Amino acid sequence: MEGRDGGVEGCTTPIFRYHSIFMKHWKLKHLSVVPVIECPYCRLRGDPSRFSRRCEVTRHLRFTHYFTSAQTNEIVETLTPQQLTNMNFLDFGSVMGRRDVPLPTVSEVQPAAEPTRHTTVNKDKQLLPSRER
Repeated sequence: MEGRDGGVEGCTTPIFRYHSIFMKHWKLKHLSVVPVIECPYCRLRGDPSRFSRRCEVTRHLRFTHYFTSAQTNEIVETLTPQQLTNMNFLDFGSVMGRRDVPLPTVSEVQPAAEPTRHTTVNKDKQLLPSRER
């Protein structure tokens, strides 16, 4: 797979090779409100640590506060995410999510990428020293 762009007109982010990286970008830049989970123990100290995913909170509780797995699971089950305004949000107008756009197949993408690939390879060959004696 050659990759895919964000599908948003005006977004200058380069093409994403993997869907998971695209989803991280989408959540970071194209959602106006994001879920945030605070560590209850850091909040009590007056220095709240905030996380966007439960696995990050779990790791934080295990390795910062030294809870066991069982204790961590009990704590994480009680936490509910807050909906906060995304500070990284870029408003490009009314944009539909990526799921509404059909993904191209490999057979559609490869011919389009072929000329660029050959141009790059040929340009690199010209820059290398030749073995002529």
